[in-house]
Order: sequence, then C-alpha cells, then structure tokens
Amino acid sequence: MTNTTVDTLRYKRQDPIEVPAQEKEARRAIRKADWNRIKRLVERIPSESDILRIIYSILFGVAGSVGLSIYPIYSNPQASSWLFPLYVCITVFSLLVAFVFCVLDRRIRKSQRSTTCR
Repeated sequence: MTNTTVDTLRYKRQDPIEVPAQEKEARRAIRKADWNRIKRLVERIPSESDILRIIYSILFGVAGSVGLSIYPIYSNPQASSWLFPLYVCITVFSLLVAFVFCVLDRRIRKSQRSTTCR
C-alpha cells in the first residue's frame, strides 16, 4: 500500500479507497466475496421458534388457574363428586406436559447454540 495523497489510499491502481474525514462516519472496505460469504453464513442461522415456549406457558397458566380453584371446589359441598378429581387430573397433567415441553425447549435451544457456534 502506498499513500498517494493525504486522503486516498490505493491498493490497486483501479480501486481507490477514500479515507473518511474525522467528522464523518468511519467505514471499512470489504471485498464483495467476503460480504457474500458473511451474508450466506447469516442466512444459514436458524431462526428461533417460540412455539414450545408459547405452549408450555399456556400449560403452566392452565395448571395455575385450575390448581387455584381446586380448594374452593373441594370445600364446596354442593359441587359434583366428579369435579374435584377432574380438576386435580387437569392440573397434574398440564404441569407434567408443561415441564416436558420446557425441558425439550431448553435442549433444543442448547443444541442450536452449539451447532451455530461451530
């Protein structure tokens, strides 16, 4: 590289690079092939899906709301006999499935991070 003038650098005779002034935004020159490679690598990054997070959040919400209503149903003598066991089953089932989805989501995100970093 030779410095032909104070404001211009030339690494090939055909391609001058302007050195930005101090008050302007500084930019770096990058080859088109490097830019295309970076663009291709960024496009290959898998997008994160939040569907599992949405599902287990809904299931935790169902378990919480149904679980909070178990005691009033149990203490109400006029409630049907099948209502209390149903609410307990819904609470336990939704909690178990929510935990499974939560663990699955964490494992998927961990494996995506490890493959993305390579």
